[in-house]
Amino acid sequence: MIVIRPEKYKQLGESENCDFVLLTNSEFSDKFEISTENDYLSKKIIACDTPESFHDILDHQKLARQTHFLVISPHALFSSPPAEKIAEKCKIISMPCNSTEIFLEDINYFLEKMELTDPDAQKAWADHFFDHVEESDHIQFVDKKNGCEAVFLHDSDEYCWFEQLGRLSWGEQQFVPSGEISVLPLFHGNYNAEKRLNIQGEIAFRGYPIVNNGSVSFLREDQNRIFDALESLYEIPIIATVENGIITSLRSDIVNHPAIVMLEKLFDIDSRYRIIWEIGFGTNQDIYFQKGNRSPNECYGGSNGTVHWGLGLTPWTQYHIDIICPDTVVYTSDEVIIAGEIKEKKSLRRVKSAGCPCIS
Repeated sequence: MIVIRPEKYKQLGESENCDFVLLTNSEFSDKFEISTENDYLSKKIIACDTPESFHDILDHQKLARQTHFLVISPHALFSSPPAEKIAEKCKIISMPCNSTEIFLEDINYFLEKMELTDPDAQKAWADHFFDHVEESDHIQFVDKKNGCEAVFLHDSDEYCWFEQLGRLSWGEQQFVPSGEISVLPLFHGNYNAEKRLNIQGEIAFRGYPIVNNGSVSFLREDQNRIFDALESLYEIPIIATVENGIITSLRSDIVNHPAIVMLEKLFDIDSRYRIIWEIGFGTNQDIYFQKGNRSPNECYGGSNGTVHWGLGLTPWTQYHIDIICPDTVVYTSDEVIIAGEIKEKKSLRRVKSAGCPCIS
């Protein structure tokens, strides 16, 4: 039995005079129980097995009082309801479970990390990030291990920056575990294949992939086959040459790198996969990767934020692929590090001794 402890999900805020509801699929309703160590007036687990059933329950006109919702739905697509539907009566946190394969042990792990997540610390990190980005002429991505540099001219009214972090106000929603900043060349879901992020240079894809499916019908085995090929990026990087946000070529030190073979197949099927649609920055420093294709891995923040690159944009493409690159360090034009691993210097414990400590 997995225990849901909403009193530990700090982004929700005070629970007094509120209800708490876990929305999950029928198959999982008996796998969870809700902690009693809180002030909620009521606590419920409600089964939802279709996208429409979620929105019906979340309708603010049908709620008795303000309610905190947690959505865990591996077997039914949950899409964020429009703001006017939830109004000032809901705070919604949802674990992205349907776009990739996920198991109960994964869900339990990410729930444990949700309890550790500090929304105020994440907000402070984000404020520091934006303070520097807003003063910078450009953003530079450097992977010294693989000899790659790319420049992003980020100051454009064509771009929208999104935050999945911090505390929630009434009427707001958030993916959990929380912790992501991302920039895309679109507003409010308005899609235009001609829009671009102005990125030039070379990017090293070395790290952890995530292959998210869209709402279009798909086979899980096809999704896993793509992930299996891209998983080779953990051991052996590939280098992408990027011109105006478009991947123009891929190369590797090995012949027939599985990730290159797979990506080029995707490029041939749908050339829009060549577009870098998203630059993301994971900010959650409390999680580590769960093995396999797991969507919540996206918020991984290492010790100082971690960049990921997004290819494809659902629902317009079948898949959205994230490639998390912990070797990449992100600089402002003044060479200030704003994201990337800053490993603490190790120190040995040194003690003066009058004799050999192994001899008494």
